[in-house]
Formats: sequence, C-alpha cells, structure tokens
Amino acid sequence: MILRHLKATDREAFEKLLDEWDDSPGFNMLYGLIEVVAFSSYLKVLEAMRDDLSCLYAFVGDEIVGKANVRHHLNKHLENLGGHIGYGVLNHQRKKGYATEILKQALDYCRELGLDRVLITCDENNIGSCKVIERNGGVLENLFDPKDGSSLKKRYWINL
Repeated sequence: MILRHLKATDREAFEKLLDEWDDSPGFNMLYGLIEVVAFSSYLKVLEAMRDDLSCLYAFVGDEIVGKANVRHHLNKHLENLGGHIGYGVLNHQRKKGYATEILKQALDYCRELGLDRVLITCDENNIGSCKVIERNGGVLENLFDPKDGSSLKKRYWINL
C-alpha cells in the first residue's frame, strides 16, 4: 500500500472510490465538487490547498482503498475535534491493516512537513480507530465533550 496525492492518471480509480465510499462524515470533503468540475480541475483545487491541507489516497495496486487528510496547522476546532490527521478505509477493505498503514504513512508525511507532534482524535466508542492510533504511538491526553449530543472525542498525541 502506498499513500500519495492523486495524479491525472488516477481518474478511473478515483471514480470507483466515489462509487464505493460510504459517505463517512469528514471524508467526503470536496467530493461534491467533482460532480460539477472536470477531474483535472479537482486536482488543481487539491493542489491549491496543499499549504494547509493534503488529501492523500491509499493505493493497493491501482485501486484506492482509503485516504488520509493531513492538516498542516491546527485551529481551535481542529484542536478539539479534528486533529492533524483524519483517515478512512472503504467498508469492504476494513480489517486488513490498511488503516494502521495509512496512519503510519501519514505520520511520515507529517515528519516531512516538519511537524514534531501531531494530534489525532476519534469517537470514544470507535474501538478500531483507538487501536490504530495506539499502534502508531498515540498517547491519550483526554476526552473532549463536543456538547452537541454526539459522542465524546478521544484526543491522542503522537510525538514524531
């Protein structure tokens, strides 16, 4: 598995991803844009955002199995709810170790950006994500209550 930016030659794999993605909150960012612009324009939007956000896709061969969003800087919202990295794996590709590898490679990417510590959050009841974060060195700092009726968020830090 390799985690990387999309290229112009990835159009078919990306369209397949869109057909298979389960609309997980936070991971469909900008996918609606692809319905109104050409794939090449979508790539330009992703490129223009790279000073602040990198959308990286997990490829096994020529198939996309998941993705990671790497946020280069934290704002108040991300300090509590989003963190530096968000990741997801297609439903039918789960339990194969891809999430652990996606996070590992996203952490390598953060090192290349010059970050020395990253925050990752997940829902308190998301046992799979907790395990992925902990396997990658995550140390639980605390629980955050979003006060909107949703579940508590676990806030993990990983030193790079």
